[in-house]
Amino acid sequence: MRSIVILLLLAAGRALAAAEAPPLAVQAAAWAARFGHGAVATAEKRDGKWAFAMAGEPFAAGHDAVPAEQVIFEIGSISKVFTGLLLADAVETGKLGLDDTLAQRLPVTFADPVTGAVTLEQLATHTSCPPRLPNKVVNAQLSFHRDATGKVDGLTLHQNGLDIPASRDSGPVPHVEFPDAATLAEYAGVYDFGDFRPGSTISVQATPEVLLVQLTGQPAFPVFSVGKDRFEYDVVVAALTFERDAAGKVVAVVLHQNGMDIKAPKQGE
Repeated sequence: MRSIVILLLLAAGRALAAAEAPPLAVQAAAWAARFGHGAVATAEKRDGKWAFAMAGEPFAAGHDAVPAEQVIFEIGSISKVFTGLLLADAVETGKLGLDDTLAQRLPVTFADPVTGAVTLEQLATHTSCPPRLPNKVVNAQLSFHRDATGKVDGLTLHQNGLDIPASRDSGPVPHVEFPDAATLAEYAGVYDFGDFRPGSTISVQATPEVLLVQLTGQPAFPVFSVGKDRFEYDVVVAALTFERDAAGKVVAVVLHQNGMDIKAPKQGE
């Protein structure tokens, strides 16, 4: 599978004299050559004029040429830096408050009041616990391919004008189950993690599709069912096993990570 990496380097503010440094586009060309794949997009303001350039190749072979200033790509988590800086500036100037809620600042009505009560500080510190991804994440499609015997042996990802093939490896097929919303709701609650980390809890929130699990001081992450009462993370090598009492009620959870099995009883049970 071809890997495409696109970096956006933005040089703004004070114009650079030619004697101080070569144009950013020239530097980017050297970087792209050193990477050996992907592309570097640059936007530089020099002597009062903006210059856009593209070094390397952002598209698959055969793709129509696109001017550098019109190439569209996802900037990903770097936008969090800019958003945080804008929020800090707005707080400093009195335009916003960290305790302001979404309901106060957005011209919409939230069906779930809990969502409307999320504060700007919670958003900025990744403690608001929204779903990890929206229902429609990206405009992309997958085409699966079969060999002469009819067995699926690869796929092609169609996204942003690219057709990226990937071969199927020989590893084991992941096993994932999809409990219904009522079953997921049985695990929801707060679990006392204090025996391992004093004052900490494991909060489990049930959505219609997955469980969102948050350890005190960390963001919430989804976990996925791989068997009865067992869930696994996809962001770290860790798993959760929920325990039930004789009546079948969930009363504890065990975190399996780094060779340890740490039990946390459910609060209120």
